[in-house]
Amino acid sequence: MKKIFFILICCLFFQLTKAQSCDTIILYDGTIYTGVIKVIGRRIIKFTNCDVKGKPNMVVNREYVKRTNYTNYLFQLEKTQGCDTIILNDGTVFTGVIKGISGKTVTFVNCDVNGKPIIFIYRRDIKKASYTNYLKKVEPLKKDRIEEIIAEQSTINKKSNDRKSDTINSWHIGIIPYQLLTRSSALYVRYDFKKMSLEYRPSYTYATNINQQQIFPVFFYYDNFYFQGINNSLILYFPTHKATKIGLMLSYKHWWHGIKSIDSDNSEFYYGKADSYYLKENRSTVMNGFGAGLEFSYQRVNRKHFDANFFWNASLTYFVSHSYVYSGSESSQFVGNPNYPQKTYPYTETKGRTYFNVTCGFKLGYKKSKH
Repeated sequence: MKKIFFILICCLFFQLTKAQSCDTIILYDGTIYTGVIKVIGRRIIKFTNCDVKGKPNMVVNREYVKRTNYTNYLFQLEKTQGCDTIILNDGTVFTGVIKGISGKTVTFVNCDVNGKPIIFIYRRDIKKASYTNYLKKVEPLKKDRIEEIIAEQSTINKKSNDRKSDTINSWHIGIIPYQLLTRSSALYVRYDFKKMSLEYRPSYTYATNINQQQIFPVFFYYDNFYFQGINNSLILYFPTHKATKIGLMLSYKHWWHGIKSIDSDNSEFYYGKADSYYLKENRSTVMNGFGAGLEFSYQRVNRKHFDANFFWNASLTYFVSHSYVYSGSESSQFVGNPNYPQKTYPYTETKGRTYFNVTCGFKLGYKKSKH
């Protein structure tokens, strides 16, 4: 009786494999399965085991799958349903057996066996798609709704084809020619994930040697524009609406200036008063600081390999400065006056300083999509 049952099982699998050839599934632990794939889902693969000694029906978690040859499964899909073409805004072309179209995404089995088996794409990233084969197999009522979605997508693309945030994985590298108000230029490298982006931005701050006390002595330190420096920032972006992103920014800054004759922070400038204390010092300073802030980015241009973004940000940085003061020059009427601080040169000075910065600029760069 057992022999007869075994022979029947063998015949059944022979007929099954004759009708549908077996595909190969390799797990990360080295296990190899051969089976007739029935379903490739988002998290699992269901297949009928071609090994008659194993379980007839198998379910494998896709997290454990290292590689899958699903050529025969795809052949059956193509034969019964056919592949449609999907073109993204950045020029990427997919061919696949579409499994579903929702209000936000399109799900399809990739007809390129060298790519990912199942792909999910946001509809807003689709420039053009041929849904001919998919429409053939949906029910009449559902078909009407799908055609409405397709028509709606076509209208959206015509209105704002170039102003959509990236939702596909992409590398970006580019320059920021000049950042207003912070007198700096920068490079940047960014990687776009599905739901966020991470950017590294090194920048250089230029020294302008402007005498600060003649402009806004209340809001800035007198030596502010004498500094040059190197800044390193990490920005974590999150998409908000369409082409807009908001980012959390963390920075490390290293600023310095050589020996300069600079108005001392101890000076008091009250225009029109004859008794104001005036002091200039020859000093050099090095300071290091950590900062945090917010940045808003708006994508103005989005092409296949180029994009342009406008941004503005606000940040707060706390510096620890170390100065070596060589000499000073103060008005002779204050020398020896006990009401004003007397200095002995040379001397060193260490103090904390807080800077509030607001800046804006354009980012121009090359991008490379990764699928």
